Amino acid sequence: MTLEPNPEDVNNILVPLCLNQKYIQTHEKTIKKFVEEKLKNSEHVAFKTLIDFVDNYNVEDKLAEIEVPTLVLSGDEDIMVSPENSRSMHRKIKNSELKIFSPKIGHYIQFEAFQEYNKAVENFLKKLQ
Repeated sequence: MTLEPNPEDVNNILVPLCLNQKYIQTHEKTIKKFVEEKLKNSEHVAFKTLIDFVDNYNVEDKLAEIEVPTLVLSGDEDIMVSPENSRSMHRKIKNSELKIFSPKIGHYIQFEAFQEYNKAVENFLKKLQ
């Protein structure tokens, strides 16, 4: 893969990292728009910094400092932030709730499990009122 992104790289690398195969196969128009939007990013952040970010950006020690109600969401097949990492965050954030979406939900929960995602967020927000 080159550092200059192209549609093929986004389709073959980034899309499968973010979304599950069932969603990819059944939402062609949304995937096309996703690719177009990613290519508009002139900094190409996802391509230039993803590995560096994963290897070097760790704020795990600060999670215990979060004092506001927090909703931690994960897909059961999220490979960018694994369910186990989400569980770990949940354990470290005092006033947090954890919701893991399944079956076969990846990183983009809001697309792959649209209704369930909205319901989880809505229920969480109602508790804050």
